[in-house]
Amino acid sequence: MGIPYSTFYAKFLSQNGIAIPLDDAIALCTDVRSALISADIIGFRSFRTNERTMIRERIEQGDAYSALGFLYARELLQQGLIEGYWQQATITSAWIHLDMTPYLEKILDGADSIIVITGRAELRDAFGSRAGSRLEAFITVPVQGFTPQSSDQSHFFSAFPIVRRELGQKNLRGKLVLVGAGLFGKVYCHTAKQDGAVAIDLGSAFDILAGLETRPVHKWYDISAMRWI
Repeated sequence: MGIPYSTFYAKFLSQNGIAIPLDDAIALCTDVRSALISADIIGFRSFRTNERTMIRERIEQGDAYSALGFLYARELLQQGLIEGYWQQATITSAWIHLDMTPYLEKILDGADSIIVITGRAELRDAFGSRAGSRLEAFITVPVQGFTPQSSDQSHFFSAFPIVRRELGQKNLRGKLVLVGAGLFGKVYCHTAKQDGAVAIDLGSAFDILAGLETRPVHKWYDISAMRWI
């Protein structure tokens, strides 16, 4: 396994909680990369933080995994700019989804049909009260950090194929699909977009809506003012 795939796999394990066959992991890595390359809006840390300092700090702390993650993201950005991946796209901050969170209700108001995919099942009623009958589906997936007892309970085996199949069976044209599902979420957004949906990866914004501070970057935001429950 090459170093990029190894780094991806470490990230994957933090979200799936259990190992999967190598060929499956490489296929998922390829799917995630394809989703990123085809994104209409894509965010990188480079546009808000001094990554050079952060990489040096991670190396000094002995955290090679994080340092490599920063480097691979920069490599993807450089390659994308050189090869023209995002000529028609918007390149912005990696935390644009958090900046959008205070405007989420207005975004919902502009949609006739809404599908939510998240690990935060506790937000079902909050979305239901705001979207009403326009909430076509609220799909729950294993939350990041969940440790399955067996592989068939993991996100990769229990939810990933089912969610992709469910999205593939719907007519998504013009619908709003909001996703928070880690690496899997990139693929869900790509699948929905290919069928005509407006798909937004809200990531850890769902945690903030649930009143949870789960990322260091969340310290930059007023969670108490942004939470829904």
